Amino acid sequence: MSYVVNGLVAVLTMLVFYTGMKRLLFGQIGFLKAPKAHGRLKVAGLVLLIAALGQACAAATSPTDESAIDTVAAASPTPGESWEVAATPEDSGYSAEALSAAQAYTETINTAAVMIVADGIVVDQWGETERKFNIHSIRKSFLAAMYGI
Repeated sequence: MSYVVNGLVAVLTMLVFYTGMKRLLFGQIGFLKAPKAHGRLKVAGLVLLIAALGQACAAATSPTDESAIDTVAAASPTPGESWEVAATPEDSGYSAEALSAAQAYTETINTAAVMIVADGIVVDQWGETERKFNIHSIRKSFLAAMYGI
């Protein structure tokens, strides 16, 4: 629950900061109007400081319910010694025909191995999935693609 409150405080702080700074810098706040731009920058710095302190206070609280953390860790779908494999793709909500089409496509683009995992269960795999590949610079590209999804 504290994460929700912290998130709402952070969003509210950003909105107030954005609208306040925009109006301040364009001279639309009457009681903060300064005769020179230098005075406005001082006030802008003060607003920035207040916003930063508000954000720091919102982020300073830590979770107090340790059992919630343990529950999430216990329910995490990560493999142990081996991966759990679905009996059929339909068991995991996938179409066998679509996976066959995907496999046919990957064979045309020189793909070495594909493994489709959903909720910690292997839905389908083909290629050399047991082989270790040397993939030096894939992390940044892969994470960029994941953020895009």
